[in-house]
Amino acid sequence: MAEALLTQLMDAAEVQSAGIEAAHGLPPTKHAVSVMNELGFDIGAHRSRDIGSLDLAKFDLIVAMAPLIAQWLREAGVDPGRIAQLDVSDPYCSGLDVYRATAKEIDRQLRSLVEKRYGGPDRK
Repeated sequence: MAEALLTQLMDAAEVQSAGIEAAHGLPPTKHAVSVMNELGFDIGAHRSRDIGSLDLAKFDLIVAMAPLIAQWLREAGVDPGRIAQLDVSDPYCSGLDVYRATAKEIDRQLRSLVEKRYGGPDRK
């Protein structure tokens, strides 16, 4: 959900999502697909990937969805200046309303991050 929302906010930027404990190649949950469809996004083709599959050095900014992820990234040697920490609960195994609330919270926090860091959407 975050990848789709941030891609829209940062139109020309390369945005990829990955997890620190993600199984590689799994589709999004049915609730994530439904909620994002409601918001006008088709994430059905997305597949999960482990952060180890990405070359983190090529990214200017790494958005950690939770404090624990930011800590993991710092301990893995990522420059703290390239880490933006959000505080979003993972809705996995929750109901559709929790996914809706989570998508709304992700959007709110990403918009705030883009505004603070880049001066607004579509600006880098």
